[in-house]
Amino acid sequence: MLSLLTYLVMPLAAHAQEIDCNTMDYYGHFAFYGCGEAAADRMTQDYYGYLIDYGEVLVENDETDLGVSVHIVSGLEVTDMAVWLGDPGSAPADTADWTWTERDACLGDGMRIPLDLVDDCVDVTVQATAASYGADGSVIFQAVASAVVPYCVDTCGQPEAEPAECEAPAPGAYRTQTQGGWGTKAAGNNPGSYRDAHFDDAFEDGLVVGCEQHSLEFTSSTAVQQWLPQGGKPAPLTESAEDPDKKTGNVLAGQVVALGLSLGFDAADGDFGSAASELGGLALVDGPYAGWTVNEVYAHANDVVGGCAATDEASDVNDAVASINENFVDGSDDTGALECPVY
Repeated sequence: MLSLLTYLVMPLAAHAQEIDCNTMDYYGHFAFYGCGEAAADRMTQDYYGYLIDYGEVLVENDETDLGVSVHIVSGLEVTDMAVWLGDPGSAPADTADWTWTERDACLGDGMRIPLDLVDDCVDVTVQATAASYGADGSVIFQAVASAVVPYCVDTCGQPEAEPAECEAPAPGAYRTQTQGGWGTKAAGNNPGSYRDAHFDDAFEDGLVVGCEQHSLEFTSSTAVQQWLPQGGKPAPLTESAEDPDKKTGNVLAGQVVALGLSLGFDAADGDFGSAASELGGLALVDGPYAGWTVNEVYAHANDVVGGCAATDEASDVNDAVASINENFVDGSDDTGALECPVY
């Protein structure tokens, strides 16, 4: 994750001390978040070799935000504060989702930062300017102090999410089709008939494969039928197209489209396979992508075929996707290429 930086100036009027902080045991106590143990470090300034203590920085979290607070010593007010997550030398980043928290002088002022912007473990660097004022509002004393607090996000006592239940692969439990299967003209109960009957429900906005560089979009079952199957050498696409003609594509693109159809139908139709768990949650047993789930392989294959990932993987990715497509053909086979993931 990229380092984040914010620098905010707090209004002085928000920090008028109305109580004697010396009567409160506020060091090491930040009940605003109250999740697990708060990490703390002293706010100090190096003054000609002497460290002057100006208070404390506390870091903790609740289930949604990281909390960073400055607890300044009595008689001083925090006038501005900078917070870094990671390298203090990093360039400023967008901090629109960070929330400034104004509190009384005893409990400190600080920042709420969404946990999805925070690494599991991070060095939190805080620099604050503290000042005292005379009766006329003039600055009597001002100092800049800093602290670095290593912090690992607490889980708030919540258990880790259990892996999704996976029904073991078996004939009939899951279903896939090869390129040729999905490319057949509808007849009886063949894959072409299923494709025609379910494409619009499973792919309301069409089926798109590839990535930002190059992609193919199929807006109808007929477009799929007319394009599949594909042959040739596995390689990234060289152009983008909507309802492409037969000449646009190659075997890798065809394999990715076939897998995309199976995953889409599996997600949209509970009767596509008898298993309660999804095809995309199964994992490859062997090969360069052993242990990858079908969903992970599919996402990576889209990047490769679209030209957004290393092109030298095209052959390996093609083989991996083909082995998935061939594993549960018609819902009656199981070649053993897939298994429930091991955590």
